[in-house]
Amino acid sequence: GGGGRGKKRLRALADWHYGGGAEYCQACPSVCENCPRKENHPQSVEGRKVWDLAMRMGGQVRAVSSMAGMVIIGWDMNAAFRLADGLGIAPEAVAEFMPEIEQIACAKTNERMTDNG
Repeated sequence: GGGGRGKKRLRALADWHYGGGAEYCQACPSVCENCPRKENHPQSVEGRKVWDLAMRMGGQVRAVSSMAGMVIIGWDMNAAFRLADGLGIAPEAVAEFMPEIEQIACAKTNERMTDNG
């Protein structure tokens, strides 16, 4: 259904964004015709709101120290739900979409931290 497609777009957008795509594109003077940000932009109101929420989650992480350094294990979902409530985002949308974004965001951030030492 529509929820599955929305998750697919959010996963692709998260993969691009947290994989460094947004930073890569900052140097471009224009938007590419096949820009992943544009192609995978959430189509539903709920998807757009939850993506905006994800962009606000920068410092709201749960991390552990390992022999390899700090590892992000997830977002503080209590903070996510409180922020969503303040922004008027339906908790059902947060529960449905945020874990999809969180999983990719944490994996990509950890990869990039490992790659950058």
